[in-house]
Amino acid sequence: MRITFGLLALLTLSFAHPLRAQIEPSTAHRRHHGTDQHQSHFRVAPYLGHTIIAVEEGAAARVIGSYGLDLEYWPDARWGLGLHNDVEMESFVVVEDGREALERRRPIVSTLDLLIKPWQNLVLVVGPGLEMDPERNLGLMRFGLEYEIPLPHHWDFSPVFIYDSRFNAFDTWGLGVAAGYSF
Repeated sequence: MRITFGLLALLTLSFAHPLRAQIEPSTAHRRHHGTDQHQSHFRVAPYLGHTIIAVEEGAAARVIGSYGLDLEYWPDARWGLGLHNDVEMESFVVVEDGREALERRRPIVSTLDLLIKPWQNLVLVVGPGLEMDPERNLGLMRFGLEYEIPLPHHWDFSPVFIYDSRFNAFDTWGLGVAAGYSF
């Protein structure tokens, strides 16, 4: 057991140093390669995707178009905070135990997320939020993954995968793309 733990710790430490070097090159390296510029701390990203909802047990899931706007602040290259906002473009009814349980009319989802970059441009997303509807608001917890593909002039393209778990209600999956601009 001690040998396994020791090997795991050694592997973790051996991978940690190269990953840090890829995220944030040294000042001398940036000056030498002509990339000594200020780090962008803010990112705005319009989002276009689909929300997948299991509206009834045993039935096919419903796919609803959604769009949104992500506002992010990155005080460090490895972590940030995000206000992620989505609008589901259709009304729907969630059925539980064979009876109509909850009607949602074009709900708006807003989450305050912790953003972590554990490896290169991969972003882990986790945070609490609220789904707002004229009838009833629902609290939720969001988990997600994004991969920012850098483009010229401070732009990026990001495939997005999210999972929203509403408290004492239904869950949804989201697949989409975002076009981000950092400044």
